[in-house]
Amino acid sequence: MKINRILILFLTVFMLCGCDNYKELDVKSYTLEQIDNFSFEKGAVSSKMRLDVAIDNPTSSKYLIKQVNAIVYTGNHKKFAEITSIKPATVFPKSDQIVPVMINVVLFNPLSALSSGLFSSDSIDREDMTVDLDMIIKSGLFSKRIREEGLSVEQLMQQLSGSDTKEEIK
Repeated sequence: MKINRILILFLTVFMLCGCDNYKELDVKSYTLEQIDNFSFEKGAVSSKMRLDVAIDNPTSSKYLIKQVNAIVYTGNHKKFAEITSIKPATVFPKSDQIVPVMINVVLFNPLSALSSGLFSSDSIDREDMTVDLDMIIKSGLFSKRIREEGLSVEQLMQQLSGSDTKEEIK
């Protein structure tokens, strides 16, 4: 009976810690490589895109980024864009690699954003724009759901770069 309790405790701790090494992943940079299939409907523009993300994985674990859903809000908390992953992306163990990430992006009210200069990297106020993020990362048998609400775009960029300083990501 005591062995069963110890085994259950061990398995519980193992399951809770199973996917925690994902924090060691280092996103070095990303570039927008491909834009396809523009469609216009109900005042929004959607497109499929491929991002090439440079990721360093020093761990011995293989990670599968199963799902990414993000909603980006402007400074006055209006929906600016919705980003969803199209298919899972794999990060191999002990690698420094470029991971292609296929996403679907929907821009809400793109004419207003275009006329205000919001698409210019110089005019985007990363501190005022916020993101609600929902992501699932899998390693082996274990999955970890990461949820962040109201995260500033600036904070997200810092977390992706693994830096506490303002660092430009390509």
